[in-house]
Amino acid sequence: MLVCLGHVIRKTFGLIDGTGSIEYWKAPEGLKPEIIPQKN
Repeated sequence: MLVCLGHVIRKTFGLIDGTGSIEYWKAPEGLKPEIIPQKN
């Protein structure tokens, strides 16, 4: 739990300083959305 708390505090201070980002994953160029089949 302390390790997780440390990550959250580090990320919070990074956002306050303006050096942090909240983008966890950026989709690659050309990635198409998944199509889910629909029942008719």
